[in-house]
Amino acid sequence: MNAKKIIFGALACLVLVLAACTDDSADSALYEQGVDKTKVRSSNSVDKTKVRSSNSVDKTKVRSSNSRQSVDKTKVRSSNN
Repeated sequence: MNAKKIIFGALACLVLVLAACTDDSADSALYEQGVDKTKVRSSNSVDKTKVRSSNSVDKTKVRSSNSRQSVDKTKVRSSNN
């Protein structure tokens, strides 16, 4: 029984090594070829000037202080209340 497991494991390792070492030069040309960025269409990209920022924070209205203040967690209302 143990001999069968050892032979099966050795054959499995051999198959994996052979599969990893095969010459796949036909596919490597696709990966080595660069992309000409001038030919990429940008029609699907997002125009960030047209995005509404209703859920974002206006950073100009955030108080900026050098000292950090702690929050009293007993006074914070949770959504469960």
